[in-house]
Amino acid sequence: KPLALEAMLLTDMKEGVELSGLCEYQAPIPGLSKEFYWFAGGGLHAGSWGEHDQFVAGVDAIVGIEYVLPDLPMAIGVDWHPVANFITEKDQKIWPIKFGVSLRYCF
Repeated sequence: KPLALEAMLLTDMKEGVELSGLCEYQAPIPGLSKEFYWFAGGGLHAGSWGEHDQFVAGVDAIVGIEYVLPDLPMAIGVDWHPVANFITEKDQKIWPIKFGVSLRYCF
C-alpha cells in the first residue's frame, strides 16, 4: 500500500503540545531488503507553545526511512520533519531542524 495517514502528537513536556496530520507516500528502498522503506509527504499542524505563542498552525513536510520488523506488525523509523507556521506570535515562522524517531504499528 503506497499511501499512509499519520497522526503525530509532539510535546516538549513543559511548554506545549502540537498535533500534526500527515499523508505520506511510501515505497521500498531499491537495492535493500524488502523490509526497508522510504517515505515522504506533508500535512497540517495546530497546537500551543508556552505563554508567548498561545496558538500555532501551519504546514508540515516529512521525509524518512523505516525498517518493518519481519515477524511483528511494527516498524522503526527516523525522519526529518520541517514545519512552517502561518499562525504564530513568534518572529520565527519556519522550523527546519526537527528530527524524529518512531515506532509504528502496521495494520
